[in-house]
Amino acid sequence: METTVILLALISILLLSVLGGVVLHICAKYIARINSATFKQSFLVCLLSSIVIGVIWWVIDPATLLSWGVVGIILFNLAVQAGVFISVGKALWNCSWIESLKANALWVILLGGQSIWILNKLS
Repeated sequence: METTVILLALISILLLSVLGGVVLHICAKYIARINSATFKQSFLVCLLSSIVIGVIWWVIDPATLLSWGVVGIILFNLAVQAGVFISVGKALWNCSWIESLKANALWVILLGGQSIWILNKLS
């Protein structure tokens, strides 16, 4: 059972990273005008960012999370997602911070909205 859950999680991460890579590649090419952006790099931005964000959330003590409250968790999640996606995008695309911010803005807004929606359903 545990192996099945882990396998499904890995497959989900890969599939969502492919989908995210398509969206991010379009944003990087046409919104941020990053000429060096390829689909492979955009896919890696999504995959690596998801892994880093997952590790950050995994190492945080649940008691600490509970002390932050819903608003604190949402704000922390938005800051972590924005920082990781923009940093990884800048590193892989070899672009400026502003270009990476433009390319990742839609992605961070969508993930932030998802975080707010999920936490509202939980509380």
